[in-house]
Amino acid sequence: MIKKLLFAAALMVPCLAYGADPSANLSVQVVPTGPTTSAQCGSPPPEAAQAGFTTMALCNDFTQPIPNTAGTGLPSTWLGLVSSGGGPADGNDHVWFQCIWYVFFCPPANETGWGLQQVTDTGVTPNALALLMGYSNADPNNNYKLQGMATSQLSGNFHHDYPIASLVEVTLRTDVQSQGANAGGADVDLWSWSYSCQVATQSPCPTGVFEFDSFEAWAPNSIGHSTFDMAMHEWGSGGGPYVINSTYPSPDTTKYHTYGLLTTTDGSTVIEGCGYIDHVLQGCSNITSPFLNNNPPNSGNFGQRNIFGFWTGLYYGFSGGPGSCVQYIQGDGSLGPGPQYCPNPGIHTWIKSIDVWSCADWNGTDYPGNTCIGPVIRN
Repeated sequence: MIKKLLFAAALMVPCLAYGADPSANLSVQVVPTGPTTSAQCGSPPPEAAQAGFTTMALCNDFTQPIPNTAGTGLPSTWLGLVSSGGGPADGNDHVWFQCIWYVFFCPPANETGWGLQQVTDTGVTPNALALLMGYSNADPNNNYKLQGMATSQLSGNFHHDYPIASLVEVTLRTDVQSQGANAGGADVDLWSWSYSCQVATQSPCPTGVFEFDSFEAWAPNSIGHSTFDMAMHEWGSGGGPYVINSTYPSPDTTKYHTYGLLTTTDGSTVIEGCGYIDHVLQGCSNITSPFLNNNPPNSGNFGQRNIFGFWTGLYYGFSGGPGSCVQYIQGDGSLGPGPQYCPNPGIHTWIKSIDVWSCADWNGTDYPGNTCIGPVIRN
């Protein structure tokens, strides 16, 4: 949560945006063959259906060999890589783009045992394919220690955005929960961010910045954070509520679970968020006026579209070179208390699928408006 707030400072300068990957066939990437159903990409989940979100806006199945046509498809060029010198490795569109829109450097995607690549997860029985997102403590320091991807490109040329009103799900497991105490900013997070404010064509953003955390897991005893949460934040007004805020061993993030954040809005007075684990409701919360710019309806904050970021690594700043321990830097810029923390050897996340469900006109003609306003779901 605080991590993206720190980056809000970066948003006030001309920012960057979105995605690349070498030797890409643009038509194949933007409109992959499909969809076809799979165990991960099938019928809309019941929590999506109750909100009327029966259209699959995105579903990526990493349990099927890539390329695949499951859900909305993953072509061989699904990932836009970053170059060794920073920034996009090509000028093409992709499904996802390596790194995060404000971080120009990530370790190589094909790094053995780490990186961002499809692997066989041998930590489960039976073994299964998954997308590995891994950060190694031996990776070089480049401002942030993380591996990640986003639906936006570093160069600002490409992006894929989605309405506020939607169900965002991820099925994953991670070993961040196994990190030792005083782990500082060791973090795994899938979140959305307001695209109109991210590109920073205006400074400051006139309508505030939404951050919706569909999955946020910290190492035990992280300073200033719960251990696991889903949350809704409107940083233009100074914050927002947790939807779920819990401590281990619940949920057990070392095992595969499906985490979902359902957001609904009436387009003028409220945005409601409800969190689910394995399709079981865990709690709801909301953001209401006067925290929202709500005139006229379906505009201002309510008209924003969201892009996604997903990372594994150390959010907070650090000291020391590759392979050294780090002393994490808190949100106010001061060094965190306690001993230095060495995420040894690093942090892994294994991802089975990511999916987004919304209304039939989720990418409709009134773009960039939020086309999916309707009944607000609170249970």
